[in-house]
Amino acid sequence: GHAAKATLDQATLPPRGTKLEISLALGKIGGAGFSLGGTLSLGWRLGKLVGLEIRGGGGVTEKRTGTHGPYLHGEVLLPLRFGICNQHPRVCPGLDFYIAAIPGAGYGFFDGNHAINGLIGVSLESVRTRGKLDAGVHASGFMYIDFLRDGGKKEPWIAWTMLELGIVLRWGKN
Repeated sequence: GHAAKATLDQATLPPRGTKLEISLALGKIGGAGFSLGGTLSLGWRLGKLVGLEIRGGGGVTEKRTGTHGPYLHGEVLLPLRFGICNQHPRVCPGLDFYIAAIPGAGYGFFDGNHAINGLIGVSLESVRTRGKLDAGVHASGFMYIDFLRDGGKKEPWIAWTMLELGIVLRWGKN
């Protein structure tokens, strides 16, 4: 019974306290077509499951339907992170897997339009512990929704989706 309980406790351990993510971002912004950019994110764990994350990014979109050029965005996120598997020798040797649901709010600027956005995302992370640092990779998907339809015109920001692939570094207390 003790070994099973220890394994279960291990599997629900929260990730380390501080996280840095650097990502390549591929997306689609409204009628502007595909976008290519990057994001940088810094996060802190507030409780066993919930965290706080501040992130920003930018990039360019292809030229289509007269809407094109650079975009910039910044967000505050509250990720809910669940440990799927923590270094179980047979199942995931030396790796921790996490899945996260990520609600948040942000501000975006694109082609003269700017918007306050609500967003929801989902993320999968795989990290390996190396001494005082965890290093790994993540894949995330986000959908941004512009709640304030300004001026009645169609906002290109309304249907913004993004896929991010990047690296994760974690440090600090468990």
